[in-house]
Amino acid sequence: MRLKIECILEENFVCLDYRRSILSFIKKSLENYSEEIKKKYYDEYKAKDMTFACYFPIEKIENNQINLTNNIFAIFLSFDSIIDGVHFYNAFNIAKRNHIQFNLGKNIFQIKNIVKLQEKEIKEDRATFKTLSPIVIREQIEEGEKKKEWFHELDEKGIEILKRNLCYSLKDKFSIKELEKIEIEVERSKTSIISFYKIKFPATNGRITIKGDKKILNYFYRAGLGGKCPSGFGMLDLD
Repeated sequence: MRLKIECILEENFVCLDYRRSILSFIKKSLENYSEEIKKKYYDEYKAKDMTFACYFPIEKIENNQINLTNNIFAIFLSFDSIIDGVHFYNAFNIAKRNHIQFNLGKNIFQIKNIVKLQEKEIKEDRATFKTLSPIVIREQIEEGEKKKEWFHELDEKGIEILKRNLCYSLKDKFSIKELEKIEIEVERSKTSIISFYKIKFPATNGRITIKGDKKILNYFYRAGLGGKCPSGFGMLDLD
């Protein structure tokens, strides 16, 4: 299920680290809908097969702030599970009906409209995607008793790490044999440094072609690709 949440800001700006505020908005909306559902998704450990991306009408970026041409922005969400999508859809509708205000850094916003988007289906074992939110590739390295994190661009080394991560994280959903067959070709890419919870790391936007089992490709389309997808990374659309 794919949703578009149209929102109205009080003023024409957002902070660069906006994803943490969007996560708070999602959690608060679920809590108002059902504390049990919110606890299930966010207070207990549960792998969330979802992703989101934001669209802002950007005028310029300066002083850790994104200045906008108007006060309307959109949040796009995608869920692998229809049941998950329905819970979130119901939560957002309650927030809209009750005119609940949410913080976005030093700004405030409300939901203006909610649209259920038409979802496409991939029917071949090859698909070309464009990123709606940047792909994160994270590598964890153990050094003695400590673990270190490294973040990679979507280059040859990054693709190798990404495929290794996919084989680990999706081994309970798809066969290792099919996951190992995945081929990722980068046709266009641009890497930026992202601020997220006071951490900065590289993440990549662009256009990619993926070859693999169509069930896996449809999963990437619905749940995102790479690390931190539920935090607003790795959302894809068919190009």
